[in-house]
Amino acid sequence: MELDPKIKQFCDKKLQDLFSEKYWQKQIEKKEKIGNTDHLYTKEDARMAFVCHSVTIRNGQLIDELYTRAVKVCCPHLEVIKIGKKEFKISPEAVTIAATSQSDKNILGNNLPYGRAVKVKGKDKTAQIDLLTYDRKEKILSAYEIKRGGGQHDSGKQESIVQTFFQINFLLKSYGEKVKKLKVKKAKTYVISDMNRNLFSPEFKYFQVFGRDINKHFKSKTLRQNIDLANKYFTESFRKGFLKIKKKAFELLTNEL
Repeated sequence: MELDPKIKQFCDKKLQDLFSEKYWQKQIEKKEKIGNTDHLYTKEDARMAFVCHSVTIRNGQLIDELYTRAVKVCCPHLEVIKIGKKEFKISPEAVTIAATSQSDKNILGNNLPYGRAVKVKGKDKTAQIDLLTYDRKEKILSAYEIKRGGGQHDSGKQESIVQTFFQINFLLKSYGEKVKKLKVKKAKTYVISDMNRNLFSPEFKYFQVFGRDINKHFKSKTLRQNIDLANKYFTESFRKGFLKIKKKAFELLTNEL
């Protein structure tokens, strides 16, 4: 199995400026301008710390795109529905019910009308959906948040994410019908933990899909393999670039000694 050229190009794009001397110099100038250069690090150490921090963020962004592309290729029974980052509006009713009744799993069966948004600081409250799929045969609309799953959220963050899942779930069926003009029998909301870490306390495990289980969840024989292939390419490309800056840092240190 070979990596799709478009996915390979996307992987390269995520890494293209990470090891650039010009790009790093811009980061130094930004820090110096606002006066937040970290005194703990030499310039070489600071660069390695910056690269390590940045690459985890970029890998998370990469995984979002990988799932979208891989589902399109590997799951012909599913339609990937395009949705903007700030398109999905959250209504006042959804906010209230999610905040007061999330201990009751049965409220997930509630469907609220989509369209009205609660205002937060004068702006419509929206929720980001990383992946939205529609099973044409079963008439099931599913919304996903995709996370690397390498670490665990604190309790406050968990509560916020769970509330958002409830809010989306209440409105998703109506959204599919009104906005996307789909026939929707069921609407479901999930979070994918690509690296298989438990992201929530046990009572909310029904929201979570582990990365190791995505072939079964999406009814595909090759989805996991395609994502792994892309991650392997990204990881190998990162390590080659990172090795170069480590060697340069070591050479500078050796010369100083």
